[in-house]
Amino acid sequence: MSLSKATRKTKPAAGKAKPSRGETSPAAKAAFAKAIFRGIQPGTKTARSVAVKSSRAKPSEPKVEVLRRIAAPKPAPENEESAYMIQLAGDINKAIESGNLDQFSPHAQQALIAALTRLYGANHENGNHFAVLSPQSGVAATDVMVLCGAMLKAVDLQVFELGLWLSWSSSR
Repeated sequence: MSLSKATRKTKPAAGKAKPSRGETSPAAKAAFAKAIFRGIQPGTKTARSVAVKSSRAKPSEPKVEVLRRIAAPKPAPENEESAYMIQLAGDINKAIESGNLDQFSPHAQQALIAALTRLYGANHENGNHFAVLSPQSGVAATDVMVLCGAMLKAVDLQVFELGLWLSWSSSR
């Protein structure tokens, strides 16, 4: 049975303009789609009752579901070591912007990345969960991909293993 035959049998809702011959009202089209979705044969008494119930239903409020709550980060202790790390990060950013990439040796970069990786991991293990990068960091997605790929290669891990670990752990 075609859409137009099934929907012509339904009565238009009171106060609504009747579609011209050969056209189907939007409400009738919606009722037809709902009936098909529910496995109800169009044009039957059941299909008409679905259409009537659907037209009477009040639109529901959109529901918002909280999937998980993330605790606000603890305020960072202002101490000499933290101030030094922030100053070092500023010096590194200045070197990148000026194009003076030779200012920091590969050995110094490796030591810094290793120490920061271990520090972040230790914080995570102790329950101090916070974003690894702040929204103001200005780090490009390409930079993240290059570093992640290099870090995985350095410890002989495949991307598949990372995905598997993420699916098993609760730390996403």
